[in-house]
Amino acid sequence: MFFGTLVGTGISILSLVLVSYFEPLAVGVLAGPIFGGFVAGYFRGNDIRQGTLVGIVPGAIASLPATVLVAFLLFISLLWGMGSRDFTTSLVIALLPAGIVLLIGAVIGAVLGLAGGAIGARATDRPAPT
Repeated sequence: MFFGTLVGTGISILSLVLVSYFEPLAVGVLAGPIFGGFVAGYFRGNDIRQGTLVGIVPGAIASLPATVLVAFLLFISLLWGMGSRDFTTSLVIALLPAGIVLLIGAVIGAVLGLAGGAIGARATDRPAPT
C-alpha cells in the first residue's frame, strides 16, 4: 500500500516539474499544486480518501518555489529596513514573518493539492491498488 502511494506521488511530482517548465508563473502558482494533486489522485485510483492523502505531498512541493521566493523577498526587505538596529535583533524580527509566510504558503499548497487529489480520484475509473 505504501509503495503505491510513493509511486503515485513520484509520478505526479515528475509530471508537475515537466509541466511547470512550460506554464507561466502566474498560472503555475495556483494551478501547479492542483495539477500535481490531480495527477497523484488519478494514478492512485478511485479511492477518494487515498487520492486526497496522496495529493497533499505534490501540492505542498509545488507551492514551495513561489513561497520561498516571497519569503526571501520579505526577509531581505525587512532586514534592509532595520539597518540601524542590532544585527541579531533585526535577524529575528525579519525571520519571524518570513517563516510565517513559508508556513502559510505550504499549507495553502497542501490544501490545493488535496483538492486536486480528490478531483483526480473522482475522474479516474482505475481501481485503488491493494
